[in-house]
Amino acid sequence: MIARRAVNIIAVTELLIGLSTISSLITSSLLDACKKPLNVFLFVLVASMTSIAIGMGLFKRWRWAWLLLVFFSGYIVLTKVLLLFGLLIFNGEIITFIPSDIKNYISIFYHAFVVVYFTRKNVRRQFKVQ
Repeated sequence: MIARRAVNIIAVTELLIGLSTISSLITSSLLDACKKPLNVFLFVLVASMTSIAIGMGLFKRWRWAWLLLVFFSGYIVLTKVLLLFGLLIFNGEIITFIPSDIKNYISIFYHAFVVVYFTRKNVRRQFKVQ
């Protein structure tokens, strides 16, 4: 019961991350608040749509959503750690009110939790193979 509820909370979180990123991207583009190169714009758009798809797939307990979430969460933890150590630099960040370091720490904590939690047997068993 708790594991099902936690998966649903993370599904909602992924949907919110995707939807807020898309709305921020569109708003900043329409208001000319932040000119993004096309490649950065498309990367952010695809990443946010992936987050939305993962969120919807988690609600349906689809195995591909579980796999993508664990993979991308691991990837995000790695890239955020590299960013914090100054070994990786991203250009074209959207203007935000929250400092990047704080966002990176929150992201590391959240995605590390997701990897650890979603690789537990009782959570993994919820996801069916199509």
